[in-house]
Amino acid sequence: MIRLSVVICTYNRAEYLARTLDTLSKQDLEEPFEVVVVDDGSTDETSSVVKQSRSSLMIQYVRQENMGRACARNAGIQKAEGSLILFVDDDVLAPPFFIRGHLKLHQEYPGSVGRGPIVNISETTMPTSFFPTLQDYSRAFFCTCNASARKEDLVRAGLFDESFTEYGFEDNDLGMRLRLQGVRARFSLKAYLFHCKPPVSFGDLPAVREQAREKGRSAVLFLRKHPHWRSRLATGIFLGNFLFRALVSNRCLVPLWERVASEVQGPIPKRIVRQLSEYWYLEGIVQGMEKHGSPWLYRWIRYFV
Repeated sequence: MIRLSVVICTYNRAEYLARTLDTLSKQDLEEPFEVVVVDDGSTDETSSVVKQSRSSLMIQYVRQENMGRACARNAGIQKAEGSLILFVDDDVLAPPFFIRGHLKLHQEYPGSVGRGPIVNISETTMPTSFFPTLQDYSRAFFCTCNASARKEDLVRAGLFDESFTEYGFEDNDLGMRLRLQGVRARFSLKAYLFHCKPPVSFGDLPAVREQAREKGRSAVLFLRKHPHWRSRLATGIFLGNFLFRALVSNRCLVPLWERVASEVQGPIPKRIVRQLSEYWYLEGIVQGMEKHGSPWLYRWIRYFV
């Protein structure tokens, strides 16, 4: 009998997915578990990667048209046979004790959201010796890069809201609803994984820009659904933050950062990528305000972008 299902949604990340599935196949775990891979309309070799991994993993493969992460994860939950659902991204490396760490969390704290550290690494190979610290602690109540919960709790909370069709905040939204129905989060330093974040080059900036803008638009949708101080802190949509961003991420500095980035040979310094991403995120927030009709807020936010 399957107790735990790992749900991964993926889109055109075949190379990364292959490494993720390989680490999941090497888990130090006696009981069986399954992996549900939801292919959100990929056009690369994703299906072949899944087929090759079936020799070492129990995999269910679900393919759908490109409809976004919320819809893909819901498809994975519905397909999963386990009573526990463990969400990971398609670009992570899981140490051999990773799944065992989540199972232990749920054994000690049944009915909780299980969470573990997310350790960002620039390489695509697992470090040989490492132990996480509180610096690798994510403040998000429910971050689907590394989070687990009972399937019945996810269903009772209403699953992921499929109106989140763009990148970001669909997991924050579900986490807020889980919190409101009384589910508590439990954290274990032993349930960690590595998240592959390769350096950004100049040619990567258009994709970084679009993702940041999508996240900003999703932030507005999240705040409209949950007009709460926690939501404002999570999205950064409050006056103090915009006053600060007006100094460090304003439009006058963007051409300078872009020119510096264009002259860099190889990876762009992280601080420049961060500054550009923060500005593009603000642009997305303004776009979201226009899209979702928040004229009173838009009137003052637009002056910071």
